[in-house]
Amino acid sequence: MKSKPTEHSVTRDGRTVTPGDTIFVTSNGGPFERKVIAECYAKKIAYTEPDSGGYIGAKLTIVYAEPDLYAWKLVKIPCWGAPYWMNDIGDYWLNQNGGRTPKSEGDVVSGEGFGQFKDLDHKKTGLALIKSDAGWLSREGRFYPCRNVEHENYADLIFHSSGRSMEKKGWVRIYSKREWIATKRLSPDQFRWLHEGGYDTEDYNSDLAPHLFEKN
Repeated sequence: MKSKPTEHSVTRDGRTVTPGDTIFVTSNGGPFERKVIAECYAKKIAYTEPDSGGYIGAKLTIVYAEPDLYAWKLVKIPCWGAPYWMNDIGDYWLNQNGGRTPKSEGDVVSGEGFGQFKDLDHKKTGLALIKSDAGWLSREGRFYPCRNVEHENYADLIFHSSGRSMEKKGWVRIYSKREWIATKRLSPDQFRWLHEGGYDTEDYNSDLAPHLFEKN
C-alpha cells in the first residue's frame, strides 16, 4: 500500500520550492525529511513594517510523498548487532521514532511486516536478541533479557503488557546482578534462578529465607 501525495502548508522565506527539494514536516513525533514532488511558489503573507516592503515569511503549499508508515522491513545494518523494524524511505531507513540511517550495501533485509509498529514480531529484533544481566524473570524461573532501560518497551512489544501488570503477576524486574525488584514473594523457581545465577540474594539466604518465598 503506497501513501498518496500530501499537501502541506509551511512558512518559509520567499522563494520557489521545486521538486527534489527537501523539507521538514512535523508529524507523528517528527520532524521528518520529505522530498517535494510538485512545484509550488512562495506568496507574501505579512509585512514587518508598513513602509519596509519586506515580509516575515511566505506560505507555501507543498506536495510531498509520505512513506508507507505501515510497511516495515526487518533490517540488520553492519554496525548493528541485530535486526530492527524500519521504514524504507529511499536512500534511508526510518525508525519508529523518526530517526534515519543511510542505506549501505551491507544491509541485510530478513523479513517484512505490515501494520502498527507494536503489532510486529519483535522477538526477531535486537530488543529480544540480546545478552544482558538485566531483564524479566517469570514465576517459572524463565529469564527474558533486555537492556536495563528497556523493561517497559519489552513488556509492551514482546508481552503486550505493561511493566506494572507484570510485576503484579509476580514477575521480577532485574536491572543488574545486585539490583532487582519483586513486588510479590519469590517463587522457588525464581529464587533458585537468581541464587544460582549469581544475583544478590543475601536477604533470601538468611534464616528467614523459607518465609520470604513461596513454598511448593
